[in-house]
Amino acid sequence: MKKLLIISGAIVVIIIGSFLFIQWRKTNDPKYDFNQCVKNGGKTFGHSMGDSCEKEAKDSGKQCEFDDECDKNNCVYQDEKSNYGKCDDYLGDNDGIKNCHYPRKNGKVMCVFEMS
Repeated sequence: MKKLLIISGAIVVIIIGSFLFIQWRKTNDPKYDFNQCVKNGGKTFGHSMGDSCEKEAKDSGKQCEFDDECDKNNCVYQDEKSNYGKCDDYLGDNDGIKNCHYPRKNGKVMCVFEMS
C-alpha cells in the first residue's frame, strides 16, 4: 500500500511538472514561439499537458521502411500486415491512436497505442 502511494505521488508530480514546463516554455523560451509557429503555418494540437504547434514534415507521405528515413523520425505503417510505411506529416496528431512502426532491431511491424 505504501509503495502504491509513493508511485502515485511520483506520477502526479511528473504530470504537474510536465504541464508547468510546457507553459513556461511557451512564454519564456526564445526558441519556442507558439504564436510565431501558428503565423508561419504551423498546426496546433491539444494534449493532456497543454497545446503544441508543429510544422508539417518536409517529406510527409513519402514511402519508408524505418523511422530514421523520415524528417520527423516517424515512419507509420497502416497495420501489422503492411509491407511499407509513410513518413508522418505531424507528430502531434498521434495522441490517442494506434501507431505501427518497424523497428530495425525487431524485424517485424509492431503497433502501439500512443498517449502524451
